[in-house]
Amino acid sequence: MIYGYARVSTDDQNLDMQMRALKAAGCDLIFSEKISASSTSRKQFKLLMENLHRGDTLVVWKLDRLGRDLMQVIKLGQKLDADGIELRSLTESIDTTTAMGKFFFQMLGVFAELERNITIERTRAGLAAAKERGMKLGRPTNIVGKRREAIMRDLQDVSIPVRVVADKYGVTTTTLAKHFPRARSTVLAKMGR
Repeated sequence: MIYGYARVSTDDQNLDMQMRALKAAGCDLIFSEKISASSTSRKQFKLLMENLHRGDTLVVWKLDRLGRDLMQVIKLGQKLDADGIELRSLTESIDTTTAMGKFFFQMLGVFAELERNITIERTRAGLAAAKERGMKLGRPTNIVGKRREAIMRDLQDVSIPVRVVADKYGVTTTTLAKHFPRARSTVLAKMGR
């Protein structure tokens, strides 16, 4: 069977153009919905995926109808290929029923992976440069002022377990260890423990 999938992101957008193109492409059954690609509740898309079987073809007006980013679309394409399901995109003229179509789709995967790696490298370089300039990275701490003093008092009271102190202030024991590295050990050393 040839299945079609049409999607627009918002209610005020129209599916007509996609539906006409999918019908012209010979789709036997078309699933459509008005929902964002990043939504986890794409019910029609899930229903479509449940109906696809080996030998079927999935046709979309454009690849971005299938997912929110190229990597997500590539992973879906790889899953479809592994399940013996062909993929056609009308706008990009991709047709995995042909050798050239498969090749082109695989090249998209290579470019998506390259883009992902470049983004990772840029992010790491940016973080390193920010650190060199003395910027503090991560979320700002809320362990300041009177709150910091109160936590320190509680940590110095060795009768209170560290886990209890962490729970009291809504933080983890790791956070306490980071902000007060020797608070408890200093008190224990003074006590001769």
